[in-house]
Amino acid sequence: MAADFPSKPPLAVLERLQLIFKLLVIFPVFTAYNLAYMIPAAILRRMDLRYAVICGLVRSVFTLLEPSEVQALVPPTRTTYEQWIKAKARQPAYRDRVLLDVQPLSTGRDSAILWLGDRRRAQKVVLYIHGGGYVIPLLPGHLDLCWTSFVAAGAAAGVEVAVALLQYTLVPRGRMPTQLQQAVAAFDELRAQGFAPRDIVVGGESAGANLTMQFTAHLLRKHPRVPAVRLPHPLAAVVAVSPALGSDAHSRSLRENSSVDMITEPLLRRLAGGMLPEGEAETLEAVDNPWARPLDSDPAFWEGLGEVTAQMYFMVGDREILADQSRGMAAIVRKQAPDVTVRLDETSGQPHSGILLEANMGIVGESLRNMKAWYTGLISEK
Repeated sequence: MAADFPSKPPLAVLERLQLIFKLLVIFPVFTAYNLAYMIPAAILRRMDLRYAVICGLVRSVFTLLEPSEVQALVPPTRTTYEQWIKAKARQPAYRDRVLLDVQPLSTGRDSAILWLGDRRRAQKVVLYIHGGGYVIPLLPGHLDLCWTSFVAAGAAAGVEVAVALLQYTLVPRGRMPTQLQQAVAAFDELRAQGFAPRDIVVGGESAGANLTMQFTAHLLRKHPRVPAVRLPHPLAAVVAVSPALGSDAHSRSLRENSSVDMITEPLLRRLAGGMLPEGEAETLEAVDNPWARPLDSDPAFWEGLGEVTAQMYFMVGDREILADQSRGMAAIVRKQAPDVTVRLDETSGQPHSGILLEANMGIVGESLRNMKAWYTGLISEK
């Protein structure tokens, strides 16, 4: 059933043997090398050693494994969702709002909305786009993140909230603008179900934050290969956690945090090469793509953003290489769209996607607390 979805591509016999060799021989050596300098660097930078170990492992995964190999090892998005729902449905704290609810999208290619919370009772909805470099499927931590930050936050505030998790086509089976087309289809479905833009938040972390910014840019200025979206009024908010927004290889945060973060500048270029359209990845700096790489484009592109969203919320860790990109994007929005309320939270001691690391480790740390508090304030506004 779920295991047969095309998001889990099969490996040929030789490919399986190569993967086994990588996992048994190359991966342990490379990871040990990473940790040998990342752990001391983390101690010097006062970063939680658990984060350092995870960053070392993730760096090894993205460096050594092909997307198809990663997807062969990790359960598909829908399998993870189904297993999470079944496990939580047995717990009293979740029972009333945990339903197995999958909505396939018209864009096909395994795209769907996976619902958290009861959409039939929901007053507010969050369209959430998970991260993972456009390579890794949905993880259990993404579901915990969305539950804690949005559904549970809404319940505590007396507001019914549902989260529409976008299942999108992963690389290499889908390149830009495939995922943007699927995000638009999901948003159109929310509108068809009666949710007004003022009751919708669109957000994500890492690659999901990049796709969130693509979607926001598309609302403002249509992408030539994606259907237009018309808004009668602005969205409630846009949320971008640890987004990659440009190709700058010389930022201060990149120089200072490359020794401790899970991603590096070469890895960013490799991941971009898999996601961007054919031919564009080879000339990153030469091609203007304000949807995927807004920091490489004219800031004036973002004039009029207040017609698209009332608020923008950026979150980064101060130990991640992309921190300066969110700082730069927040500054652009403040200058080009002064009518948009902009918030930038910098979490102390956290690397890339710290909020997901918290959720995966089962802790409610600074990032999850900040997200929950921000969203509670948003839905409590009169």
